[in-house]
Amino acid sequence: MGVMAITEASPTNDETQGRDEKSRNHVLTCLLFLSLVAVLLIGADIALRPAWFEWNNYSTTRGFYEQPNNTIEALFVGNSNGVCAFSPIAMYDEQGICAYNLSTEQQSAFMSYYWIKEANRLHGDSLRTVVLEVNELRRSPDYAYTQKALIPMRLSEVKLEAAREESEMDGNHSCLENLFPLLSFHSRWSSLDWSDWAKFGADPESYKRGYRFSTKRVSEAMETDELNVPLQVVTSTKMSNGLTEDSLLYLDRIADFCKSNDLQLILVKTPTTISWGSSLHNEVQAYADEHDIAFLDMTIDPLITEIGYEPPIDTHDTMHLNYFGALKVSSWIATYLHDQCGCEDKRNVERYSFLEEDSKAWHNKYDGLIRATGFDEDISEYLRDVCKPGYAVTIICQDDASKSLSEEQRLVFRQLGLSELALLDFRDSYIAVVKDGEVVIEERKGSPLNSTESADSVESSYLSEPTDSADSSESDSKDKEDVLGPLSVDYLLPDNRIIHLKSGGHDDGNIASFKLDKTEYTLNQRGINVVVYDHVSHAVIDSTCFDTFQSDRRISPNTYEALDSALDQGVRYDELPTNLQAIYRYRLRYNWQFDIKHSHIEDDKTPLATHLNMLLSKPGLEIAIVSSGNMAPKLGEEERTMLKDLGLVKLAKLKKRQPYCCLIESDGSINELTSDTEETAHLENDLCRITSNGNSASDSHIWLVTSGFPPYSDRYSPGLFVVAYDPVSLSVVDSRWF
Repeated sequence: MGVMAITEASPTNDETQGRDEKSRNHVLTCLLFLSLVAVLLIGADIALRPAWFEWNNYSTTRGFYEQPNNTIEALFVGNSNGVCAFSPIAMYDEQGICAYNLSTEQQSAFMSYYWIKEANRLHGDSLRTVVLEVNELRRSPDYAYTQKALIPMRLSEVKLEAAREESEMDGNHSCLENLFPLLSFHSRWSSLDWSDWAKFGADPESYKRGYRFSTKRVSEAMETDELNVPLQVVTSTKMSNGLTEDSLLYLDRIADFCKSNDLQLILVKTPTTISWGSSLHNEVQAYADEHDIAFLDMTIDPLITEIGYEPPIDTHDTMHLNYFGALKVSSWIATYLHDQCGCEDKRNVERYSFLEEDSKAWHNKYDGLIRATGFDEDISEYLRDVCKPGYAVTIICQDDASKSLSEEQRLVFRQLGLSELALLDFRDSYIAVVKDGEVVIEERKGSPLNSTESADSVESSYLSEPTDSADSSESDSKDKEDVLGPLSVDYLLPDNRIIHLKSGGHDDGNIASFKLDKTEYTLNQRGINVVVYDHVSHAVIDSTCFDTFQSDRRISPNTYEALDSALDQGVRYDELPTNLQAIYRYRLRYNWQFDIKHSHIEDDKTPLATHLNMLLSKPGLEIAIVSSGNMAPKLGEEERTMLKDLGLVKLAKLKKRQPYCCLIESDGSINELTSDTEETAHLENDLCRITSNGNSASDSHIWLVTSGFPPYSDRYSPGLFVVAYDPVSLSVVDSRWF
């Protein structure tokens, strides 16, 4: 039986090549597809990843990675207090130090630790000192702010460790979410805003070296009577556990890392008027003492005096320093780093020539603005200094801005290209935008009623009312009504944000408005209002007003110098301009509390008597005292004896549930009032009204009636309230409850 052999024909070379080519094409197609997916994912990650410009986070971290490796000597970390306080350029100008400010908004101790590790990874050969701003130690890490600090960190073993540890610590976010922001922000496409477009091609302004520049003064945004006085002097308090457990854990790790890497760690509290007190100071000081770490608290004496901190003009708001405050802090700490930490002068060192370039770029950008906001009293000088590249300067007139303009000022306006401003007439409405030194918008609208009045006939345009001509016809009146109303302009900024501008002379709405994202930025006062927008860092960096109806010059922006000059010339308080009166009141309160705190003898047995003795030793004060509720049991025999010696006889004899009021005049005379038959006692003079209730603490009050201040004794527990005030300025200099 035969066997049939079955054989396969061998493939030809063409067939083999065809199959290989198909395989290669398939692989290439897959690779192309995967590459396209990767590009799309990377693009989506970049597009959907937020850019946080407000506190320099975006520019700070990008600029950090532009630094040449192994060049940074001093590193600053911490929260926004540090962002606004430490200017590396000022430190370079002062001592030649190569520093970088890696502070970010609400940066926790957790993220400070990892940024220190990242800086040491790249600058381990040069890094000598780490400065930690301690204010954020009050709070545990917040994931939103952790993202702000972690996302910009470049991929490395440090970031991998931080992402993994955050995931374990938080429990709500995976390590991949921390490494790939797209997983967190994939649904953000519907809420993209101007910042998402501005980040493409944005200049990180590396020459700022992480510092956030602002010349805004808190005294321009709020009443100085509402501004707190800094800590000044520390009192002995029980530990309050104000530092969180998480913060202490990572502070330990920061201290250990610095020690093991031969880095000098310095703890700093920058000047502030809020969110810092004796208990927090004492906790940080105890930690520093235990670990042999320097702690520099700039909210207390002697440092607050050495630095020369003046809160109304040195702070951006109640918590953050402006440029003028940061310059004081940075100059002081630069000397400390040089003298105490071994940081060397890098000026004229070829490898550090980039610092000189950073310094030149900084001064080219900001010197004019610093002159304008800190020293310029003439509107023409101010505009010359701010109408420069990088800024969009908006000029808006309100009420009348023409009366006191000089011919010299009008000539400067023409030289700047502001021809309509040079022609400004009585109560004209006016808007101009100057971008990068070039006038791009200028519109002026005459007042429809200014033909009937002249500037010379108006004592104050706020007090005058528009009047019609006696022989006006009905049609004339209708024509005037048709043209009444403010001048309005919308302008698209270079970073694609829209500002809404309005100007109204006295007869056209009496308004000056600059609205950006529904926020008003003008002072909206009579005269020429100016708003300066930095379209590189995407922020309003100055807003001011020149009352050119009243005068061709404004009071010096350096109000402390202006006040001293006025007082040296014998100007009385009631003759001072309103803004200098406000500075006078604040400085009076600051100095009084400083003296009282320094002189105070701590005594747990006689705190009330000791405090009153201190107040009575200071001439010129008036003192109001009120008992609220059942105060008598709180007074010990030793304190009653001291009160009697001070002349407060009725207070020394106070009985159970007995009401008590006292007024001590500036000449030292004492007027006490109690009642054995009534539960309420009432006492008053021209400045003060006091009501005491022996049963109800909530019905006891001290009112400063003349100055219009609210009650100072709204305490819903028994005690005794003491208010010391200055009868000249009608301002409270000290208030305490015992």
